[in-house]
Amino acid sequence: MFIVIDGLDGCGKSTLIHNLEKVRQFYKTFEPGGTEFGQKIRKLVFENHNDISLETEALLMFADRKEHLKTIQKMLNDGYDVVCDRYVGSSYIYQGDLGFSKIKELEI
Repeated sequence: MFIVIDGLDGCGKSTLIHNLEKVRQFYKTFEPGGTEFGQKIRKLVFENHNDISLETEALLMFADRKEHLKTIQKMLNDGYDVVCDRYVGSSYIYQGDLGFSKIKELEI
């Protein structure tokens, strides 16, 4: 089972995931940065947010997701449930200034 908890900053995503951990075992992950490679991308984007174009930021987020999906798929294949703090929906919000069609174009 793959569950995504997405929402506004500070809305309680982490609290909900923490409470779920009390009643069920699962592999917990997050975006951006759910892998070692993703942590590097996260740091790069957050430290340079005002210096890179929206397109570059989106492409870096999609690169993070591509690598992250390998981990998610492996955990699912190994029989684990996976709960992810943020996922695709966040891309459409945080990179939303590009417009829906541009995000879809870059995501491919």
